[in-house]
Amino acid sequence: MEQASPIPAKAALAPLVLVAIYTVGVALAPPIALADLWRLVTGHLMRNALLVVAAGAIAGCTLIVTNLRSRETRRQLRSVLGTSGSLWSWSQWFAYTMPCFYLALLLASFTSFKQFVLPSAGFSFDAAFAAADRALFMGIDPWRITHWLVPSATGTQMLDYAYMVWFVPMLLFVLLSGAAPARLRTRYLIAFALIWICAGTALAYLLPAAGPCFVQVFHDSGAFMPLTERLAAQSEWLADRSSGTGLMALIGQGQLLHGFQTRELMLAGGISAMPSVHNAVAVLFACAGFACHKVAGWILSLFAAVIWFASIHLGWHYAIDGIAGLACALACWKLAGLWTDRLFETAPEPFLLAPAIPQAAIR
Repeated sequence: MEQASPIPAKAALAPLVLVAIYTVGVALAPPIALADLWRLVTGHLMRNALLVVAAGAIAGCTLIVTNLRSRETRRQLRSVLGTSGSLWSWSQWFAYTMPCFYLALLLASFTSFKQFVLPSAGFSFDAAFAAADRALFMGIDPWRITHWLVPSATGTQMLDYAYMVWFVPMLLFVLLSGAAPARLRTRYLIAFALIWICAGTALAYLLPAAGPCFVQVFHDSGAFMPLTERLAAQSEWLADRSSGTGLMALIGQGQLLHGFQTRELMLAGGISAMPSVHNAVAVLFACAGFACHKVAGWILSLFAAVIWFASIHLGWHYAIDGIAGLACALACWKLAGLWTDRLFETAPEPFLLAPAIPQAAIR
């Protein structure tokens, strides 16, 4: 096990500073009320704290159950608690608590922008993206292909679950990033923020689209009625079969539309299709996975492919939204890598101690 390595102050602070600048920019937008933004920040922060506590409790219980029999496990535990086994220093607390504030600011700012600023851009690119999809798939709407490949309601439900599972790694990969190697953590947090800022905010405003599930509402077009009717029928069948509520995607789409029409503040509100942040972040998972181990990278790449397939199948996105999300994620990952290299070029004063993780695990 290697000794903990120093992290330059600028590298430790860079992700949080980037998000703070974005938050200030969003807060200055005229339609946004600071009180609403603050409510979103506190809401996200409370959820983040609960998730971190729950993850810590699960990890602690796991260690107790295994009775710490493994010498390697005990050594790794000591590295997390501090090389001497003493209480964490303030800098170590920063490494593990900063992501909570980082994520709360980022998601609250993004949600505020998406709910109060983005609607002013309209949804003028839906027809163009639908046409691009048909051109890419030889005149066929991609959703018809996905429903031909997965025709059953049960298959659709499995894709629905997978699409919702995305939120688990999206949150935990950030909130638990304090346990990651310093360079990987810094690169991931910078790339993650760039996706939401550059793709989810800037490009979404320049290329506004609502997505297939909302075309009938915003464009009075029946182009995707066969898709929405099919999903509604499958959802009804699933609800009747299990005495449940049907597809979570349709519930979420209804909630987003209600929030849009009433301007009701939502923790995760707003409507936007291009580029797909859902797909972009899934690709980022894979990029980080490959940085750790190729097996992890391929598994997370498969997950990203499932998310792209599900985003089309459930009517959330055009296929081209996911393709654009892929390009954005790769570009942000590359840019974050260059930025991270610059941040670690010089380290005049150690600021944080990176978790002692073998460098062999970082390839």
